[in-house]
Amino acid sequence: MIKRCLLSLLLIFSALLIFAEEKKHDLQTTKYPVIESVELTPNPVGRGDLFSMTIIVNHDNSAEVDFPLKDLPEDILLWRGPYIRSFVDSDRDGNAVRKVRITTTFKAQSSGRMIFPSMSVIAERHELKTDPILLRVGLYKNRKLYMPLEVEWQAGFDKIYAGEAVPVSLIVLNQEVVVIFDRVRVAHPRDGFFEEAGGTADIVEKTEGGIVLYDIPAATYILTSPVSGEVMIPSSGVEYEGITGWTDNQYLKITRVPEAVKESGAVGDFTFSSSISRDEVRIGENVELIVSVSGDGNLNYLKLPEPEAEGCILISSEEIEDYEPSPFGFSGSKAVKWTYSAENSGLSKINVPDFIYLEKSTDSIAIENGSLHKVNILEVAAIEEGFEAEELVLEKLVVGDDSGPAWRNYYLSALRYAWVLPGFVFFIMALIMRGKRLPLAALLSLIILVAAFSTTRFVVGVDVSDNAGERADLLYNAAVDAYGNDEITKSLHNLRAAIYYNPVKGTYRETLNLIEEEAGVVNSVSPSISLHPDVFYYILMCAVNLLFFSGVYRMVKPGGGASVLIILFTFIIVFSSAMIFYTHNSRLNMTAIVCEKGVHMKKIPSETAADWIPMEAGTALSILNKSDGFLLVETGLGVQGWVTENCLIFDR
Repeated sequence: MIKRCLLSLLLIFSALLIFAEEKKHDLQTTKYPVIESVELTPNPVGRGDLFSMTIIVNHDNSAEVDFPLKDLPEDILLWRGPYIRSFVDSDRDGNAVRKVRITTTFKAQSSGRMIFPSMSVIAERHELKTDPILLRVGLYKNRKLYMPLEVEWQAGFDKIYAGEAVPVSLIVLNQEVVVIFDRVRVAHPRDGFFEEAGGTADIVEKTEGGIVLYDIPAATYILTSPVSGEVMIPSSGVEYEGITGWTDNQYLKITRVPEAVKESGAVGDFTFSSSISRDEVRIGENVELIVSVSGDGNLNYLKLPEPEAEGCILISSEEIEDYEPSPFGFSGSKAVKWTYSAENSGLSKINVPDFIYLEKSTDSIAIENGSLHKVNILEVAAIEEGFEAEELVLEKLVVGDDSGPAWRNYYLSALRYAWVLPGFVFFIMALIMRGKRLPLAALLSLIILVAAFSTTRFVVGVDVSDNAGERADLLYNAAVDAYGNDEITKSLHNLRAAIYYNPVKGTYRETLNLIEEEAGVVNSVSPSISLHPDVFYYILMCAVNLLFFSGVYRMVKPGGGASVLIILFTFIIVFSSAMIFYTHNSRLNMTAIVCEKGVHMKKIPSETAADWIPMEAGTALSILNKSDGFLLVETGLGVQGWVTENCLIFDR
């Protein structure tokens, strides 16, 4: 009996708990209305068509519900509504429940994807928020709805100055996934410099609620307009899966730079510096000044200040560019290397002016201070205090009376190419005998070759005397004698001739470098290349004969090995022939040596022209042209000018 009472009390208590929980839920539901659903139909919708927004609110009194419709997107037009009505629905248990339906009709005025924002609903003095919804507004083509590409030009800066490097990107907006486009059609503007440049724009991710859209750059460029005014970028297109989107014409306003910045034209954020290679040189030696700017901005357009020198002569300048496109225009550095020649002894000054630019981050004029570099120019014979130069000792070569030139220029003798006959005759005889009786073919080939060589006196050798050249060892010894007699110019002349006739021997080049260094000759052109064409002539003769022998071997034993040999020797023949042609042409370049002191290069071939660059005696120059007693020459640094013909001696 007691057990039954306890069980009954337990059941009654459980029922009371369940009833209380349901009552609490009903009270909460009644007290706090919620938005059950939000729906846009149809979605996607055609541009210019109507679509409806339906909101279901879990509340029993429509009079207490309001839909104020604030902050509608500008491309969405309210067409009619909102209509707020009560209706009867069923809950989970099938019981009738009163709810509120809000129906509003809109008109889509522009195509593309857009995020329909969160909207406010007022129910029983409580503000409820809808979730954002992705609305797709398409276009019709052949009665089919498709989603167009939204494409536009975007400039990296709001305010653009003349000469400024502006990143300009062709952006495809509001894409649901990141894709690679099939084709991009870009029309270039008529004014300014418009160059394609990667790395100036990134994919932008836009998130609202659970919706993610991407703005994807299809093409990136950098625009530099040197003049102020207005620049138009014509309409351009992007194609993907058969759908092409086009931009409108983009107009960019270009502002004039301040007057103080016009000379440099620099716009950006920069640091400026200059450095000199050495502060003490001898007359005729060169000193290099590097002026550089680094940072972000129009490195492609700006001009570095030109130094002003006293006591030195500018002989060349070279731009050094190390920058790449970036969202700031260009990032990196730009430098100019100025090469000066020391003219007169004493203290020389090279002044680098201030660098004035428009600082982009502050939109104000900035000044980077220049610098003054001093160079002490010494006489050629001047020696540093406390330093005693070592005397250069040269030894003559031991030569025999019966030795001839090291290289006889066989490659110039047509008769010498008859050395291809052994392989050729043997190949022909083997071909006639169809690869059989090779010993007999070899014997017949030998008889034919001996008869041919004896008839043409080829065994003794027939060389044209002009082709044989001079003995390089005798020229070297003559150079050593001239150096001992302090005839530096004559010594250098003989050494260069020795290198020409025997370019392989390294002793000649080493001695030439030592004497030029001691004499202070720094602007000479390089002597002949270190290979003689006869080297490749010997390789060519061997390769041709081996090619014919490989052909005979292939007759006897057909297979891959013989074919590989044929390909190898064919390649060697082509290579050696090309090298004969190259080395021969390089030896045709005429050079001469300055044989007088006080010679100056002139900019024009005229006696009345002002002196330009001083040339040390012994300096070797390349001869390019001739005009009215003047020669157009080029130094080892690539500087060209005119000198009188009587102050030079040719090296051969």
